[in-house]
Parts: sequence; C-alpha cells; structure tokens
Amino acid sequence: MVSASTHGGLAQHTSLPTGHFNGERAAIDILVLARKGRASRSLDKLLVRQGGHQVLPGSALALAAATRAWAQLTDTPPAELIPTRIR
Repeated sequence: MVSASTHGGLAQHTSLPTGHFNGERAAIDILVLARKGRASRSLDKLLVRQGGHQVLPGSALALAAATRAWAQLTDTPPAELIPTRIR
C-alpha cells in the first residue's frame, strides 16, 4: 500500500468509486489508515475487525482506487503505472 507521505500525498487524493462493492467497508478502513500512514501496520487489526473475506477484496478495491488517483495526478495511463509501480 502507498502511505500518505509517499507520492505527494496520494492517499489524500484517493477515493472509492461510487457503488457498492464486496469489501467496501474494509477498503474505506484501509484508505483511512493509509492517510494516517498506518495501513500496513494495522493489518492484524483489520483482519480481526473486518475478516479476511472482506480485507482481501477491500485491499484490491483500495489498490485500484489508489492506482486510478495516481494515474490522474501524474497524467500517466494506469497500464504504464501497474507494471512499474505495483509489486
């Protein structure tokens, strides 16, 4: 995950798409924690609170939202960002 202090405050510019998605509540928690720079450190608490069946799709949703925001902020197509920045 990208912390709030990385890449020009990416977490501050990241929001979930409209609609209802599996793992949406976990994704919201992940993004809130990322804005505080604590998403990775809080994984155990997220798993207990949300359950692995919600954290997995929630983390994918948060990653997709962050990728979209990063692409918009840097005017870079997501197809270029994904293979070079997501490991």
